[in-house]
Amino acid sequence: MPAILRDHQDERFWLDRSVTDLDELLTVIGPYPEDDMYWYKVDKMVGNVNNDSEKCVEEIK
Repeated sequence: MPAILRDHQDERFWLDRSVTDLDELLTVIGPYPEDDMYWYKVDKMVGNVNNDSEKCVEEIK
């Protein structure tokens, strides 16, 4: 499961190499509220790591 960071402060903390305490790091991750998520279908090209373009995030209707 990916780590979902809620804001830039959590992002900076998560990426700070001087923070090595696992319990501290785990405070910024946790289940993300389902009501705050938005999902949609994307092209199958997303499944290939060689693809890096705007088309990877375009919604398929």
